[in-house]
Amino acid sequence: MHLDPLKTYRLHHVVNLVLQTGLQGTEMLKLAALLLQLVLSYFKFQAITAEINPVIVDSQGRLFAADAKFEIDDSGLFRVPEARAFERTDEALTDLELEAKQHGLSYVELSDGNIGLISGGAGLGMASMDMIAAHGGKPANFLDLGGDATRQKSADALSIVLKTPGVDGVFINVFGGINNCEQIALGLTDVIDHVKPEKTIVVKMRGHSQEEGWALLESRNIPFVKFGTTEEAVVLLKGKMRTKES
Repeated sequence: MHLDPLKTYRLHHVVNLVLQTGLQGTEMLKLAALLLQLVLSYFKFQAITAEINPVIVDSQGRLFAADAKFEIDDSGLFRVPEARAFERTDEALTDLELEAKQHGLSYVELSDGNIGLISGGAGLGMASMDMIAAHGGKPANFLDLGGDATRQKSADALSIVLKTPGVDGVFINVFGGINNCEQIALGLTDVIDHVKPEKTIVVKMRGHSQEEGWALLESRNIPFVKFGTTEEAVVLLKGKMRTKES
């Protein structure tokens, strides 16, 4: 159902949509009320995404939002006083999270992880975390370079991840669409040349200026995946980590 941001939505606007599910009576009205609240919340809180998937109807006709995702547009927060309580203040951030924020990086420190992660996009980062877990690892952080991954920003990202507690290996998974793979590789090699980290690092990098980026990684003997999958890169990282341990 197309939503018009200038329209005020009422219960009857979603009833016809819910009737298409086959629900009737009280269950239909409950679901319509749930969807209406979802729509109203989407507009009230300046959301980018508002999703309930799935909605469950139990044997007693009760409705439950079994999973939900809600992403607020940061640039609209000033219009939504109620949403300010959702933000993590600087006092709630770890030292590394605060450092990352100062460098313009989206970084979240996770507990008891052993693999540091740098991704070129939140979706790619989530997929990387899933793949790390599927192969017996545990992400130590989430870090998204975003769409402006300069040489300095890439260097800052690797420096922070290398300092993340518990990290034994680092997986860097980027797709250079807007970002330039050569500039990312330059930032990574700046840190590698300066710090000379002992931790295992594996890179999966494709896209804009990929050949130049690959050449820089190869010159530092950094293992990387050219045309393979995220899974292949994670398997390579785990194998390198085991070899170093033995």
